[in-house]
Amino acid sequence: MDVMTPTLNDRARALLTAHAARYPAWCIIDAYKLLFQACMGPGHAVSEPTRVKRVLLAEWNRLTPNPDGDIAEDIGLHAPLWRLHLAAAKAQGLSPDVILKGFVHCARTFPQRSDLLAPLWALLRNETRSGGVQVADSTELVAVDHHLQTAGFPAVSHSAAYRRAYSPAYRLVGTSRPHEPAIHA
Repeated sequence: MDVMTPTLNDRARALLTAHAARYPAWCIIDAYKLLFQACMGPGHAVSEPTRVKRVLLAEWNRLTPNPDGDIAEDIGLHAPLWRLHLAAAKAQGLSPDVILKGFVHCARTFPQRSDLLAPLWALLRNETRSGGVQVADSTELVAVDHHLQTAGFPAVSHSAAYRRAYSPAYRLVGTSRPHEPAIHA
């Protein structure tokens, strides 16, 4: 059975194209990370709740509030999912405890779809080869493809180039408004 519907294909292409435009320094591994997050949510990142809180608070304390940044970036494909940007959240007065609750709740309830990883990776690979999705390191496609398929499509970190260019600091949440009580049910 083909798990990739035309609507899911279109949404994935739109998501990848939008991120390529917003983050022109991103690499192929960053594009894959986006798709991994859209399929699997943050569950892999919440194995030790006390460590998760400690890491979030340390990151939060280092951040300068960014009142001009977008607070949330919609990355959902088959289910609602947002990257909640911490610097913008800090500027808007959200507490790290509320963000932590939203992150942990999302990790526990997000409907993971590992069956979408391989077809979405194939879509990304084809779009990169055809020039439909631009990445800064398209020459790395073969090596990354081999690694991902051999390793079974694992969770990955952002590339060094992405971290240098964008200093990503976000948490995945199931709503763009983590202060709403509904996500804590």
